Amino acid sequence: MVSKEEREKWELYLEKRSRLFRYGVENGLIYPFEVDESFMNHLREVYCYGVPASILLLCENWSNGFCYDQSFLIPFGFPDDDFSIVHADIDGIAFNPEYVEKYRCASEQKIENERYAEHSFVERTRADGSVWVYDSSTGFVFSKELFYEIEHPKIRRIINKEEVIKSPLYNQLNSNTKDTDKYILPVVIPSIELSLQNGQRFHQEALEKELLLFKSMIDYDSICQEVYQDMKVMGLLR
Repeated sequence: MVSKEEREKWELYLEKRSRLFRYGVENGLIYPFEVDESFMNHLREVYCYGVPASILLLCENWSNGFCYDQSFLIPFGFPDDDFSIVHADIDGIAFNPEYVEKYRCASEQKIENERYAEHSFVERTRADGSVWVYDSSTGFVFSKELFYEIEHPKIRRIINKEEVIKSPLYNQLNSNTKDTDKYILPVVIPSIELSLQNGQRFHQEALEKELLLFKSMIDYDSICQEVYQDMKVMGLLR
């Protein structure tokens, strides 16, 4: 069971995060991915699981909890800028009672191996020298100073731009086209639409817009019909 002190630590964190988040939004130090049209335009040209990165990064069910993979999508949104992917323990995970309780009886070795408090995010350095944190779990961009004040990251690893670009995952994503995985769209698209039906905390309207734009561009209904006919020919449907 979580102790009173641990519960209070979590509540203090939530209060501080809420206060600083509000301050950041009001002062232009925090903003959602979708307000940067250049960023979104670049992401619309990158495909993963058959859909553009602009959709995956706005969909809570496909982003929250998948920060390591999604951190490789984000840099495609600013190809000319320097960046790094950072792995670090953050307060938002370390103080969460769900994880505190889960690992209470675990050995120190198990906790270290599973790195339960670790998160992955992207730090982008713009031409003016300012550094911004892109957090795929929330779909928001933070000034680095403010993000560090909220989360107090304890850095475990930094992957620089050169390393990322040379990685197999980045190169696979870079080679994908809208046709690479189009036949899994009748499975992927409904799961994204379910996020819209259930309601997300953020990006609801932006995700709906991106989804409609993509479905119109690829003639989604015809792809579904094509997949249906192929499955009938293979005897998978009657």
